[in-house]
Amino acid sequence: ALLNNDAVIDLADPPAENYERGGLPHFFKKLQKGKPVTVAFIGGSITRAAEQYRQLVMEQLKALYPKIKFSEVIAGIPGTDADLGVFRVDDQVISKKPDLVFIEFAVNGGHPGGAEGIIRKIWKANPKTDICLIYTVTTAQANDYRLKQIPAHIVALDRLADHYRIPSIHLGVHVSSLIRDGRLLPGPETSGNKGIPAFTKDGTHPTVEGGKAYASSVIRAFREWGDHSRNMPSRRDHLPAFNPDNWQNTIAIEPAQLVKGNAAWQVQQPGFLKDYWNADGWIKQVITGERKDSVLQLRFNGTQLGFFDIGGPEAGQLKVNVDGKTTVFNRFNKYCNNRYRGQYLFIDLPAGDHTVELGVSDEMPDKKIILGAAQLEDINKHPEKYDRGVIYIGKILLRGRLLK
Repeated sequence: ALLNNDAVIDLADPPAENYERGGLPHFFKKLQKGKPVTVAFIGGSITRAAEQYRQLVMEQLKALYPKIKFSEVIAGIPGTDADLGVFRVDDQVISKKPDLVFIEFAVNGGHPGGAEGIIRKIWKANPKTDICLIYTVTTAQANDYRLKQIPAHIVALDRLADHYRIPSIHLGVHVSSLIRDGRLLPGPETSGNKGIPAFTKDGTHPTVEGGKAYASSVIRAFREWGDHSRNMPSRRDHLPAFNPDNWQNTIAIEPAQLVKGNAAWQVQQPGFLKDYWNADGWIKQVITGERKDSVLQLRFNGTQLGFFDIGGPEAGQLKVNVDGKTTVFNRFNKYCNNRYRGQYLFIDLPAGDHTVELGVSDEMPDKKIILGAAQLEDINKHPEKYDRGVIYIGKILLRGRLLK
């Protein structure tokens, strides 16, 4: 379950900036041998952003090890947590055979079940892949660190790090010290004060200076850890689960394979939608339905059904029938004002076999009420764009397995 991001745990002493635990033995061994290495980053918008910690970390690693050929894998999707990350990690990260994976989801909730699933999937594919958890923070959470408190969801993630002996970096430690010492301001509302830069643009997403603070914590950890070789288990894929109900048994299915020969669904590339980013290649095809007979059927064994879909001006309502019970999900929200964005939902189910039928609802959501008074200009000028009920599905997400 998602944790309350406002909950904190009091500490007798503030956390260290980083914890080496079992270290990154395989990564550093390849550096010692002068071999090429691949570094992957999976997370949300902070990971995706250019001129941020990810880009700066890569630049500084290359400077530290100028003779090494580095390759980078970017797997950041804005507004997503580890509950979606565990579905993405196979295609976006594991398939690229990384030597080191940074996992960053703290500001989006952390989702320990998804984070553990990511760890276990990575090690099932290759036990020699090293992993580092990094904990980004909001402005409020940086203040928690200053008060010798730590957000509860970060505590949950660090328990995973302890269990699996994975290194972790508390980025909030350095940021909070910079704010305390007056070298960074908490947010943009106080920027311009004697030329001191702000930490974030909006309380969550770092400025360039905030990104530099993050990157400095990461590189400082790597300098401290050096080429230490830790006694990590040779078969990390055999380590027992911290939470037996973690999300390792997840699969993402291309919906296009389920609608072959069904003329009521169109199969298109993500780029057909103007200004829509294609989830860094994860979404290869999108099925589009608008007709009453746009119906998709599948059977699976498991405990959860989900969808990664696209919201936009014309988005409507998705009708989902599971084992004879129908529920309608509105896929238009306040972020759909003349723009497109990825979004996802999950439906929890009892363990067992399930029969699923997806369709397009006849009912239209009240889009003006959803947008609110401040966002009515475009819908009033171009009502035809919004007066539709289209469903775009990029992935079907299962905790379980597809049945024939």
